[in-house]
Amino acid sequence: MKQKLFFLYLLMLVALFISIIVGIRQNGELQRLRKNQHILLSPSPMQSYRMADGKSVATTEALTLKISELRNAKDSLLQLTQKLRVKNCRLLHLAQTTSHTDATITTIVRDSIVYVEPSPDTLRCLSYTDPWIAVDGCIKEDTFSGHFSSLDTLDLIVHRVPRRFLFFRYGCKGIQLNIVSHNPYSTITHARYIQLKKK
Repeated sequence: MKQKLFFLYLLMLVALFISIIVGIRQNGELQRLRKNQHILLSPSPMQSYRMADGKSVATTEALTLKISELRNAKDSLLQLTQKLRVKNCRLLHLAQTTSHTDATITTIVRDSIVYVEPSPDTLRCLSYTDPWIAVDGCIKEDTFSGHFSSLDTLDLIVHRVPRRFLFFRYGCKGIQLNIVSHNPYSTITHARYIQLKKK
């Protein structure tokens, strides 16, 4: 009789232990979904500003997604990893950013004489170069033909955001991605950062 009671208590303890483990996992999944929903429903998931030296900075929080969720959404980043032949099991983080370059250029337009049979022709040409953009081209009649190139460096910094209580910081509230554009003419217009969750 005592042996049966012992096995019954042991069985109840195992069942309790399993239910606690399942509850903890379900709670973690619920917190992940709530955090993702908060990020997606916020009015502007990305904040952008300019530093004193003119560099554009964008900050966005990380979404925590499963690969199956990205696959169901037909996400462009996951499709790109497939084209690059990177296996899903090797993926850790995915990030995407877009910047827009807008520059006002003031430069001298010079005349060039081109000898074309039967008589010489005049082309108005311009050339502008600085460390970030280069424009070179000529105007013939009413058409401009030339080349524009822009150079930019994007620094991506990933860091933990701690929870706060009064003046104390503890734990991890979320993961944040900061993107810094070095081109003073560029403005970061879109940023997305996905943290992949293993099953």
